[in-house]
Amino acid sequence: MHIRKAVVEDIESLVTVIKDSDLGNVYFKNDEDKIKRMIQSEIEHDNIVVGLNRESECIAVLTYKLDGAFGFHPYIHIIAVARESRGNGFGTQLLKYFEDEIVPNYKKIFLLVGKWNFRAEKLYEKIGFEKRCELEDFYSEGITESLMIKERK
Repeated sequence: MHIRKAVVEDIESLVTVIKDSDLGNVYFKNDEDKIKRMIQSEIEHDNIVVGLNRESECIAVLTYKLDGAFGFHPYIHIIAVARESRGNGFGTQLLKYFEDEIVPNYKKIFLLVGKWNFRAEKLYEKIGFEKRCELEDFYSEGITESLMIKERK
């Protein structure tokens, strides 16, 4: 998988990736306009990378905020992989790229993961994130989020 910054021409493909994900269904209710606005904003703020397959098709996305946690620690906002590409390590590759290329000098990285998203939680734990607390109704009513932190030396 090749990873690069997202550009405006990627928007439609990224809408599809997110809309087709469990994350898109739970948090965006498959609202394409809402997803599109979010992606456009992330591109404008240079806070989004995409993973491309051999045919240069967008198959994965990661959005982030460098000053997301208390204005100091990077926060991973969204990570999604196209349904047909899941289980091939692309999410892990995006996270490694984020750590190595975007935030190599930061000591802590934060993210939230819905308690319903067991696969994602396992992935984050596997690469060193630790669950610190749970937040009920934080992002969406009726959904509990786990705050996870990765501390690096």
